[in-house]
Amino acid sequence: MSDWKPNQPGNDPVCLIGAGFSRAVLDPQLPSTTDIIDQTVKEHAAKFPILKCLVQNCRVQTKDSGLSVDMSLNSVWRRVGELALLLTPHFREIVNRYAQEPKESRIRNVVRRLLLAFGPTRFIGIMLGIELKRMVALQYEELKLHAKRLEDLPGLKAIIEDGSASMTTWVSLNYDTALEVLLQGPTGTRNWQYSFEGSFTGNAGAPRARHVLAKPHGSLNVWFDSVWRSPPWHRVYFADANNYLATCAEGQVGCDYFRKGEAPREYRPWLIGYLPDEMKEEINSPGYYADAAHDLCKANVAFAALSLQKASSLYVLGYSMPPEDTWVWSRVVGVCDKSLPVYVASASNTESIANRFREHGFTVVEKLTESGNL
Repeated sequence: MSDWKPNQPGNDPVCLIGAGFSRAVLDPQLPSTTDIIDQTVKEHAAKFPILKCLVQNCRVQTKDSGLSVDMSLNSVWRRVGELALLLTPHFREIVNRYAQEPKESRIRNVVRRLLLAFGPTRFIGIMLGIELKRMVALQYEELKLHAKRLEDLPGLKAIIEDGSASMTTWVSLNYDTALEVLLQGPTGTRNWQYSFEGSFTGNAGAPRARHVLAKPHGSLNVWFDSVWRSPPWHRVYFADANNYLATCAEGQVGCDYFRKGEAPREYRPWLIGYLPDEMKEEINSPGYYADAAHDLCKANVAFAALSLQKASSLYVLGYSMPPEDTWVWSRVVGVCDKSLPVYVASASNTESIANRFREHGFTVVEKLTESGNL
C-alpha cells in the first residue's frame, strides 16, 4: 500500500464506497456481485431452487430469447420480471422443492402465502427477490465478516484517523456491514453511527460521531417487517438494538405461521434491490413503494446528497460509479464548487471515473493510488 498518493481530506470529507471496498478490506474475501449467485448455487442449491433453475436454464433461454443477462447480482436484480417469465415453465419444480422445507419454517410459510395470492409468474418474481435477499444475508452474515487491521491498510487508516476532519461521511452502496466492522476494529469501540439511527432510537438529533454512515440501498443489519392486513403495516428496526454488527439471519426470512383469516407477518432484510431511478426519488415514487423500507432508503439518499454540498473532499473507493447510477452522478454534478478535490481508487474503473469527473468540470481529480487499487 506504499503507492498511496498525498491527499487532503479537509474538515468534511465524503467517501463513496462500493463492492470493491468490501473485497479490499475483508480477509478472507467473500463472493463478489459477479460470482455470488453461481457460488451460492454451487454451495447451497437446495435452499435456493429459483436461483438453481436460473443458473441451469436461463443462460440458454436468454440467449434464445434475445434477452441480454448474466448471472451477476445487479443484472438479475434489474430483470426479475423478465426472468420470472422465463422461469415459469419450472413453476411446479420450484414449488415441489419448497414443499421439502420444514412445515413450520418461515420460508415455507411465505411460499404458502404467495401461492394463495398470486399466479405462477408473479409468484416466481417475488420469490426470486426473496431468494436474492436470503442469499446476500447468508453470504455476508456477521460471523463471516473479518476485516483486516487498519495497520495493514495504511492509506485507509490515514483517511479514517485524519485529525483535520471533524466528521467523515461514508456513503455505502453496499448491503454488507464490512465498513462498520473495519471502523469498529478489534476493540469494539464504536466511533461511528448511522445517519438514520435516531429514527429507531428516538434521538433524532444531528449526528455527533466521528464517522457517519449512510446506506441508500439498505443494510443487512436491519429488518423490514410487514403485516399483510388491509392496509398493510410496515416497520424497520435493527436486528439487534444492542449490537449493530448483528445481521438478519437468513433462516428467519419469510412469514410467521398464519391460519385462514389471519394477517401473515413477513420478515426480510432491509435491502432495496434494483429499482429504476425514478422510483428512488420521493417526488416520483408511486404509492406502491411508499413504505418504511423505501422511505428509509430515500432518507439515506437525501443525507448523502446534502453531505456533498458541504464536502471538503470526495473519495471514490472501490465503487465503479456506473453511468446508470443517475442519482449519484446527478448529485455529484450538482456540486457548486468544482474545485472540490476528488480522489479515486476503483481498480480498472479508476481512470474512466476520473475522466468523467473532469468532463463535468472538476479541476482537482487525482488517482488515489498508482495502481488504482485500494
